[in-house]
Amino acid sequence: MNVTFKQSLRRIPTWAKGRAYPAWALIAVPFIALTVLLFKRAKEVNPKCLIALILIFEFTVLVVEHNSVTIGHWVYNENRIFGVTVWGVPIEEPLIYYLFPPIMVVCILHLCASLLKRKQA
Repeated sequence: MNVTFKQSLRRIPTWAKGRAYPAWALIAVPFIALTVLLFKRAKEVNPKCLIALILIFEFTVLVVEHNSVTIGHWVYNENRIFGVTVWGVPIEEPLIYYLFPPIMVVCILHLCASLLKRKQA
C-alpha cells in the first residue's frame, strides 16, 4: 500500500486516504450500547468515584496520546475523523474512547461482585 504522509503547520504528520466518512461513529456504537447495558445492571456504582476515575483516565491518556501524535508514532486518517482536535488528538478519542472504557470496567467489576454475592447467598 502506498501511503503519503504530510506534515501540518506544527510539524505533526498527517494522513488522508479514502473518501471522507466518520468511521468513529460506527466503532463507537458497541461501546455506547454495552456501557448503557452495564450501567443499568451495576447498582452500587458511586458517581463521584466514577467521575474521578474518568478525569484521571482522560488526563493520563490524553497526555500520552498527544505525545504519540506529536512524535509521529500515532497518525489519524484525516478522512475518517470528525475533524475537531483537542491538543492535537481527534475529539472522538476523549469523548468516546477515553470515556467509556473506565465506565465499562467499573460496571463489569460491580456486576461480577453482585453476581458472586448472589451465588454465595
